[in-house]
Amino acid sequence: MNMLKALGHTPPVYAHVPMILGADGARLSKRHGAVSVMQYRDEGYLPEALLNYLARLGWSHGDQEIFSMEEMIRLFEVTNVHTSAAAFNPEKLLWLNQHYIKTAEPKHVAHHLSHHLGKLDIDPSKGPDLIGVVTAQRERAKTLTEMAAASAFFYKTVEAYEPKDAAAHLKPEVLEPLTELRALLAVCRSGRPRRSMRRSMAWPKRADSSSANRPATARGGGRTRGVAADRPDAGAARA
Repeated sequence: MNMLKALGHTPPVYAHVPMILGADGARLSKRHGAVSVMQYRDEGYLPEALLNYLARLGWSHGDQEIFSMEEMIRLFEVTNVHTSAAAFNPEKLLWLNQHYIKTAEPKHVAHHLSHHLGKLDIDPSKGPDLIGVVTAQRERAKTLTEMAAASAFFYKTVEAYEPKDAAAHLKPEVLEPLTELRALLAVCRSGRPRRSMRRSMAWPKRADSSSANRPATARGGGRTRGVAADRPDAGAARA
């Protein structure tokens, strides 16, 4: 400012957002976790979720929490910038990210998801439509890394299941109904009408145990696996 005055210029009015603190109240640093924007991308956060959170961290507009880019530009007033330090809350950022995964256009989410599938050595072009995968999975995922891990079975053959989950869900009494369901899904892919499928399906027939009455889910290679009915390419069953 003194240099500007010495040069005969009127200094501009300066302002800054408040200091950001960690959850423990100390100044935010590397020991608190991710501090790089690219690291948040690698951890599966959508750009608009991070931008929304950072904007809301040092500024407010009433009690509104969700802001589009247009709203942030239109509603911003420097007088609403907080004067006290703001605490970084990872759980709130995660909540915002989940909101955007659920509500953003599936095509937009699919564009970012492809990056995370690539990190798992998966080529999204060699499998079901990625937009369909997002539509099927977005209610279950909080981050794109989580969605990618849970969606790997759409593109890769499951080679092993987590022993604990397999013991809890893959019991002998569910083998027969799951075998029948697999056969019915194969009928769906053949183009057989849905009404005909319904007549042939007696589900569940003999599955009267608690294990057989809930979706069979196990973890394979550290990822949640569901029956094929959740697959986007099984859409014929819902058509």
